[in-house]
Amino acid sequence: YGIYGMGGGGVSPSLSRLPGYPLLLATFEQIFARFWPASWMKAVFVFQAVADVAGGLLLACFVRRHLSRSVSGRTGEIALALAMLCPFTAAFVGIGLAECLSVFAIALGVYAMGLALAAESSGRHNVPALVCAGCAAVLAMLLRPDGVLLFVALGGGSFWYTLRSRTIENSGRTAQDRRLALSRALGASSIYCFVALLPLTAWTVRNWAQFRVFQPLAPRYLNDPGERFNAGFY
Repeated sequence: YGIYGMGGGGVSPSLSRLPGYPLLLATFEQIFARFWPASWMKAVFVFQAVADVAGGLLLACFVRRHLSRSVSGRTGEIALALAMLCPFTAAFVGIGLAECLSVFAIALGVYAMGLALAAESSGRHNVPALVCAGCAAVLAMLLRPDGVLLFVALGGGSFWYTLRSRTIENSGRTAQDRRLALSRALGASSIYCFVALLPLTAWTVRNWAQFRVFQPLAPRYLNDPGERFNAGFY
């Protein structure tokens, strides 16, 4: 119907759910329902299983790259085992909910920002890594409202650690060096924030045009404007 909304006695527009996971389900239905009309959701579960394993591998690679030398050579293996054997995250693989992909988005964001910060400590911007971290943050935010915590954590980390590494490198030097360190930190975090926030613009504009409310994520009680909600229930 060309409407992002809820069905049942007609389709009415809604902003109570972020569009990331519903759009994924719609895409898989369009592709696989013609072959398996009654079981196309299995393709979603296979995709989520791959994402779950990929997220564990990303975390293991991050730990191996950034912690193995200072802690133990087997930290990557330990991180991979913890990620793969955690029942609370694995349980979401076979459920039609956004949590599985949210965990993958977090793992991707952490891994990409690790690459970006390693490059900053060497005095250069790793733009592809910053862009990848921004994409991970926007994926997390389009899947669940609490994905904004990943955006804040990676953005704050990008700024702080870049500023710290550049300040330490120029320790005891001039005010111009400190300004240069601040400029580099702002530059790195700006690239990340631009990529992470740009896709949310379309969702925010749509919500303003449809409901005349500023809502870049989703409402606290998952209700549409004017809809009754029970504040104590949730």
